[in-house]
Amino acid sequence: MSNYNNLKNTIIKYHHLFFILILSINYLFPLLIFGKVTLFYHDTLDVGIVVNKVLGEIYAGNLEIVKNLLNGEMEIKYLRRLFHPYSFFYYFFNTEFAYWLTDILVKIVAYVSFYKLVSKLNNNLFFCGLSAALYASSNLFTYLGFGLAIFPFIVYLMIFRNNLRLLDVFILILFSLSTDLMYLFFLVPMAIATKYLISKESFNKNIFHTFKILFIAIVFGLLGNSNIIVSMLGDVVFHREEFVSGIFDFPSDLKSIFFHLFYINTDPSNFLFVRNFPLMLLGTPLIIFSIFSKDKRSLGVLIFITLMNLMVIFFKLEFFYNLKKEIGGILRTFDFPKYLFYQEFFYFLLFALVLSFNKKFNKYLAAIGLASLVLFQLNSSVVPIAKKFYLNIPNYKNIYTFQGYYSYDDYKKIRKVVKNDKVISLGLDPMVAAMNGLKVIDGYHFLYPLEYKKKFRKIIEVELEKNIELRKYYDLWGSRVYAFFTNKNDIGINFKDAKELGASYVISGFKLNKKNLMEECKKCNLNKIYLYKII
Repeated sequence: MSNYNNLKNTIIKYHHLFFILILSINYLFPLLIFGKVTLFYHDTLDVGIVVNKVLGEIYAGNLEIVKNLLNGEMEIKYLRRLFHPYSFFYYFFNTEFAYWLTDILVKIVAYVSFYKLVSKLNNNLFFCGLSAALYASSNLFTYLGFGLAIFPFIVYLMIFRNNLRLLDVFILILFSLSTDLMYLFFLVPMAIATKYLISKESFNKNIFHTFKILFIAIVFGLLGNSNIIVSMLGDVVFHREEFVSGIFDFPSDLKSIFFHLFYINTDPSNFLFVRNFPLMLLGTPLIIFSIFSKDKRSLGVLIFITLMNLMVIFFKLEFFYNLKKEIGGILRTFDFPKYLFYQEFFYFLLFALVLSFNKKFNKYLAAIGLASLVLFQLNSSVVPIAKKFYLNIPNYKNIYTFQGYYSYDDYKKIRKVVKNDKVISLGLDPMVAAMNGLKVIDGYHFLYPLEYKKKFRKIIEVELEKNIELRKYYDLWGSRVYAFFTNKNDIGINFKDAKELGASYVISGFKLNKKNLMEECKKCNLNKIYLYKII
């Protein structure tokens, strides 16, 4: 028993080191299993990292690299994170190292920032460290920068710091410059709501201090995203003008909102199931315990989280869509439900509050939280482990790693054949071709001209008519300009229009038998990738 108590006391004393070691499992475990660090490739490997690599080359003086993207329709000023300080990592270091360096720094900042806030709300520093480590782990889209990571520190300054030090101002400026526009847009309402939920007594006090903090964050956040703002206020009509959140469908949307509130996903084959499982494990007991907590702040945070999810209904109403059209400008193009990216912050704020006041159950909740924290470090490795060791997929290639996803060796061979001609990808991510230096007519982008979206639509028009879901996906969103198809044995892609738009080659993930396609690179020994010349 004495050895147990000694170990417990040591962990509590060195709790920062303990949680940092747990967070490091995210990198060490897949490195041990695969020899490479794995990550969730959704919206990271397929867009974020590619754009960051392009930014690195632009900083190095290769301004023409942007013309490789989307048939030359992209301009430098359309690229997200152009003026974010951490983007310069992609100039100084190779792409993979720059990504992991950013990933680690974002998590460290998130941990310190959240810990700083909740240590004022919970006198158990181990529980504070656990809450902070959970928050750092949940910040999955680290390629988007430091917006969510620094948010708790901004709230801390608003509530618990009466005067700003020079260091505080420097931190505010640096990390506000590194905040994505998507997070910046909702920073003020989320920060003010948090201040009210945590400290109603101080809400009306020192309003000028709060204004000063938010003013610095917003001004420098806008400067960091000024290229995007200037572009959206210009004469070019962008594809985001046709964004539609969707029409509210009762009761399926209510069910979806309920599931999102608890992070419930019942399909193990779904990406979101694996990603959200640690949150799903923690969500239900956390909400139950918070209802019976004696702390009114816990109940207030829970109600706010619920309202955040219910507000999605409003943003799906036709009334709101028409209102956005009438207002025009940036508001017309903004995807408002993205404020839900702040939900994890409120979840772990709730977690810290419940641990502080619910003495009867806090050990059980902390144990569940610790289990969730470990699962957070393993969840990006679950799918590749299952595919390699349990499903025994022959010649398995781990597409959750840089080497596996970008297929550098195969595309190096393709580049020798294609040279400066343009390509379109079929059954493969076109951003992989862009990552490997090929000129592409397709891709995934935050901002691009609406006119090009309509031009590209002719290529996939037959396929969109076959599949109403794909049609909605492209017409009502359209950030992915992909050669969509439903059945690879019945491809309705118009390769003639693709050639007229600029493509000379097709890179396919499967064999094609079309009259106007001639297979190239037969002796290249490509790994399940096929290259065709459009004739």
